[in-house]
Formats: sequence, structure tokens, C-alpha cells
Amino acid sequence: MENALSSIIASIDAQRAHISRGVRLLQRENYGQYFTPHIISSFMASFFPVPIEKPIKLLDPGAGIGGLSCAFVMNILERSPQSSIQVDCFEIDDLLIPTLSGNLHSINLSAKVNYSIFNVDFVKSAVNEILSFEKPIYTHAILNPPYMKIHSNSEYRRLMSAIDIEVVNLYSAFVSLSVELVMDNGYIVAILPRSFCNGVYYRPFRRHLYANSVIRRIHLFESRSSIFKDDKVLQENVIIMLQKTQKTTPVCSQPFPSRIS
Repeated sequence: MENALSSIIASIDAQRAHISRGVRLLQRENYGQYFTPHIISSFMASFFPVPIEKPIKLLDPGAGIGGLSCAFVMNILERSPQSSIQVDCFEIDDLLIPTLSGNLHSINLSAKVNYSIFNVDFVKSAVNEILSFEKPIYTHAILNPPYMKIHSNSEYRRLMSAIDIEVVNLYSAFVSLSVELVMDNGYIVAILPRSFCNGVYYRPFRRHLYANSVIRRIHLFESRSSIFKDDKVLQENVIIMLQKTQKTTPVCSQPFPSRIS
């Protein structure tokens, strides 16, 4: 099974590289899409603790072609082969759904993982669930959220305000909603621009995180250009692991291995 999963992951990374070379440049920019390289996806998946014996339900908002979900499944099953995993992928881009579906189907054939794909706007869907008191409960969430500003008069701003969350960027909306949708003591791992860490602009976002979760780990990259180099992104990024709890502990911070930077 391990060899089959590794082959699927390698195929997904080849797909990602093909897209990032500009095959769908306009669509990618419209949705703020920057797909995660396999080496980063695998590293993010390794953040999660070894799961205890209970069913895992993973949220992957903005799933793209499924790289993060597949890396998560591979990592968990390597450490806990008997785990029961359900993956829920949200992806708004119609053109990515066939590729996403094919990749998850391949994982399912190799590892018998259950999955659902929702070809909807994650923000709208999540807010509607929260407002209707029918929040799905996830044990884990993994995400590389879209990077795009939210204007003050936009529908996204109005939707988030309806659940008393103030955001200025789509990535902060995705992370805030993921925190809301994860059960108590569940984990969220996300790769984000480092800009949210300070300044007035992202203060409401930080307050929401602090009120509903604690940061268990922060990873700093040694190079700002190596992570999404196929997309020519020079934004400084961090990986954070949040836990849905208010029990604080020291944060683990370490540089990315030098062989990758």
C-alpha cells in the first residue's frame, strides 16, 4: 500500500507543477490558487500528532487537486495503519474537480479511505452551516487557503460579519472558519503568509484565533522564494498548527530543514 500511495503522491505533484507553469494562470489568479508542493504537503501532514483510536474526519477547504488530503492520509496510515479516515474536500473551481476526484479515487482504491467532494464556495457553505446550527464536526483540518483581499463591501465580508468574525483576506476567512468547524481538541495545520502575525490589519483575525484555539507549533522558512517557486511567489510564509482548546503550552518553532530551503 505504501508504494501505491507514494506513486499517487508523485503523480499529484507532477499535476501541480504542470498547472503552476501557467496552463491555467488566469483561473488560478481569479481564485487565489497556489498549489502546495508535495514536499511541503508531506511536511505539513507530519505536524499532526499520532491519532488516538477514534474515526478521523478531515476538512480540506480549497482542496485544489487533493495534494494536502492525500499527503495527510499517507502520513496518518504510515503511523496508524488501522485508522478510519473520512476526507471532506471543498473546491470551488469546476475545472479542478475531475482531477481532484481522480486523485481521491486512487487513494481510496489503495487505502480504503472514504471521501466527499463539495464543488461549492467554502466560505458560503461554512457560514450557512454555522448559521443553521448544523456545523459539521471535524477532528482535523489541513489547508493552504487562497490568497486574496476581501473588500469592505464584498459578499464575503458580509457573510463573515453575520457570524461575528471580521476578516480582511480570504485566507484569514478560511482559517477562521476551519477553527469553527473543528471539534474541541481537534487540530488545524495551515500554511499562511507571515503578515498576519503583527500589525493592526490582522488584529481581529489574531483575536479570533486566540479566543478559540492555541498555537501548538510554528514553522519558519529559511527562504521566502523556495516554497512556491513555480508560481514566482515571494511572500514570506509560515506553517502553524492550532489546537481547538484554551489550554496553553509553549510553542515549538524551528527552521525548515536546510536541504529543502
